[in-house]
Amino acid sequence: MQKHRAAVIGLGQAGSRFDEEPRGSVWSHVGAYLALKERYELVGGVDVDRGNLEAFAKRCPSISKYLSVSELMGSERPDVVSIATPSGVRVEVIDELLNKFPPKLVICEKPLATDISARQRLVDQCKKKNVILLVHYNRRYNPVYQAMFKAISEGLIGDVTSITIRCPNRLWSIGSHAFDLLFYLSGELPLSWRALPLPGLEDGEPAVDFICTFPSGRVGRVSIQGGKNILIFEADVIGTKGRLTVVDNGAKLTHIPFRRSRQYQGYWVQGRARRITGAVKGDSTFISIVREAADILDNGRYPTCTGEMALQSELILDQLNLEAKGIVHE
Repeated sequence: MQKHRAAVIGLGQAGSRFDEEPRGSVWSHVGAYLALKERYELVGGVDVDRGNLEAFAKRCPSISKYLSVSELMGSERPDVVSIATPSGVRVEVIDELLNKFPPKLVICEKPLATDISARQRLVDQCKKKNVILLVHYNRRYNPVYQAMFKAISEGLIGDVTSITIRCPNRLWSIGSHAFDLLFYLSGELPLSWRALPLPGLEDGEPAVDFICTFPSGRVGRVSIQGGKNILIFEADVIGTKGRLTVVDNGAKLTHIPFRRSRQYQGYWVQGRARRITGAVKGDSTFISIVREAADILDNGRYPTCTGEMALQSELILDQLNLEAKGIVHE
């Protein structure tokens, strides 16, 4: 199988430097391409920050380093490019990236952009140039949440009545993952919703509790549990026949069937919990999305998270951001 040429734009945390931390698995785009040597040749990296470039040079001394996207694309002509820059510069990056020698596929860190016009332009430009766009909302690429989605789809807990995601504060940085996961598990977008701003939990970004109804009648919730340093990220799905929970930041999926109560006539109670699956040492959503990119190019696999999917959920985040500022959406 022919290797794909790959490059990374933005060599900071998600681009490369998270792997400097003892996280126990690959946690960057650079790390993912290096891990999949049978599928990729990493040919270049771009950053305007000298510290990031120096760290990348130390990690990958034989791979070319660039200060501009145009230089990279003109010299290396990669097939797959990861964008891991701050979201505020994504429009400039995508315009430069697609100008003369566009890649076949782009992987973009979430969110696409916090500005609605920038976000739409990013998606439209990729479509115009026939470039496939994937967005790294990493819970969609986590095998534990994928197992949860499969169990829901197969009817393990009957008809779903509610989905609750619990997470730390910060609407865009962490909350965007929670909302995307809510919409992924539900398989639909909200019909209506209400939001409660939580000014006491703001930390540079709004903190918002959220409740919605879906066209199916399901109820969805995102509940803020505390500050960003309190890493509580959980999913709780209730159905007519049981309950599915993911706890410990995606480490364990549990099924709890319902059974008839012996004490209370007409009621159902929780039965014995059964662990379905859990995180495996070395699991990496970065590797998952980079592998999927190669599968799309080689085999026509359907993407897990497209630019259009990200647009839909981030539009709701825009409106919640307004509500947090006291501006109610129509």
